[in-house]
Amino acid sequence: MRKGITTALCAVILAGTLSGQADAAQSGATVDDAFKAEKSKTIFKREPRAQELIPQVEARIAQLKANPATQAYGERLASELLAIQMFGAGESETRLKEDIDLLQAATGGDAPPSDAELKALQEQYVKLVSDIDDRALVKDFERLLKKHDRFVRYTSLGLWGKDKIASELQAMADSLVSAPDIAFGRAESLRGLQDRQLASVPNLVYVGTSAHEETALSPGRRSVGILEEGLGTTTPIESADLIVQNKDGNFVDLSTPNSSAAGLPFAPPLSLWMKTRMLEGRVPAINFKLPPNMTAQDVIDGKIDDYIKRNISEIANTKGAVLVGLFSDFDQDLAAMSFGDDGTTPFYMFDPKLSTMTRQQAAAEYEKRASKSAYASPKALWPDLSSHYGDKSIPDGPERVRDAWKHVRKVIGEGFPNIAYYSTAGTFHGSKYPLKAPGFDVSGTQAWNKLEYYWPGDGVLNWIGINAIGSDPTTDPKGPNLTEAVDQFFVEASSSSWKNTPVMLVGLAPISSTNASAEAAWITTVFQKLICSDYPSVSMVLVDIPRGLTLWSREANSAYRTHVTTNKNYKWPLRFKMLGKE
Repeated sequence: MRKGITTALCAVILAGTLSGQADAAQSGATVDDAFKAEKSKTIFKREPRAQELIPQVEARIAQLKANPATQAYGERLASELLAIQMFGAGESETRLKEDIDLLQAATGGDAPPSDAELKALQEQYVKLVSDIDDRALVKDFERLLKKHDRFVRYTSLGLWGKDKIASELQAMADSLVSAPDIAFGRAESLRGLQDRQLASVPNLVYVGTSAHEETALSPGRRSVGILEEGLGTTTPIESADLIVQNKDGNFVDLSTPNSSAAGLPFAPPLSLWMKTRMLEGRVPAINFKLPPNMTAQDVIDGKIDDYIKRNISEIANTKGAVLVGLFSDFDQDLAAMSFGDDGTTPFYMFDPKLSTMTRQQAAAEYEKRASKSAYASPKALWPDLSSHYGDKSIPDGPERVRDAWKHVRKVIGEGFPNIAYYSTAGTFHGSKYPLKAPGFDVSGTQAWNKLEYYWPGDGVLNWIGINAIGSDPTTDPKGPNLTEAVDQFFVEASSSSWKNTPVMLVGLAPISSTNASAEAAWITTVFQKLICSDYPSVSMVLVDIPRGLTLWSREANSAYRTHVTTNKNYKWPLRFKMLGKE
């Protein structure tokens, strides 16, 4: 079953994944030496410096990786070099020069600052980005934001010493003081869209982007070069994740700079990312992710009420349209660990064959039994799964997730006309494929884990979705293909109370076994057939670019240009509505 839910908005958002799916399933395309060599030849012709610099940078990467103290810098530099090699050939002259200048800097320079030196510099950075954040919607920071992005890029690779970093921070502070007011036309454009919510419109297709670029604040970021400059598409929606709490137990607000989740010496607050996207005419989508140690019952008990209030207020105060995600992969660990009287008991502890074991013993046995489909059978709907919380006809895990959504919306209240809400299930919901392949959570395959049990009632979520990671079903019919990943979700949604709710495909990308040369066929199948033919109820698609769908090959670029950029199904402006009005 693929055609069930009433079409409310066939919107495609080219985006980075909002989910917490296994990295093994999101590692992107493979690249062979011949393919890389072909790309490099084109770069060498355009920028002769690259031929000498690339081997030097490769040697530098090996040196950094060999030292535990600098290993992280080495890993990031390796990723940066690969991106330059794969995308440099098609970049503008300005972008390519900036990339080769970075490689030049990577061959030498000062040692990065010590931990003590870094701490003092981070304090200066926090003040700087907080000041930028406060004035972002009234001051023209275009030049400053470009300097900022170069600053984050170079410091993330350990290319600058403490004196250079201090100098750059001072230069940005000077630019902040001298920045002019925002242009009148842009200010009027922002005011014209205030207090309006992104609308669901029948048969309307949006194309946007989110490319894991939360630390990049200017249009100079790579995704803009790939999609808008290179392929001529528009990208009016962009997404980002916000992990609610760090491992140290401290909450991470939208306005928190240098979050440990970024893994970088310097990282701007997500509130500034949100505002810069608004200034570019985009709708930000912010997914609030719960950390592994936080449960649905914690949400119900009000443990993040104050957090929700202040962060939703931060969003509402911009008055710009924003999508807010509430707890992605809701059908996986969040639900599976929300059983029992306390709401922290794994569902498998109620398996009669495991109930007398310790949790550690039961977890090991659960893995064995799950791999044999033991929990997909209706026989696994044990009475105790529904007898410890609320409605005795609904399994406790899904019911607690449902009530967590309802609680958050109650805490938020009414009066925020610019915000729409969504949540997403994990990939392969209801499919038995994860039982046959490593790297995927098997939650969603259990008899208790049906979408109907999660229904929170009208007015709680504006969209419901699923993480969509899978290979091309036409070339990989027996593998972990996209149809296998999402089909059961659509079956359940179309036959449940969700049937009139707009649908999102989130983190859309090929599976890890995909290679760059195979992406063209994948793009053709997904955008020409699956989205608006087999699954016409899809309302948004968040495509993982460039980590999942790399667009490295000419064939992939051509397919994307044909089936997305120039496809009439995807060429629409954003539509908005005022609260209570269509």
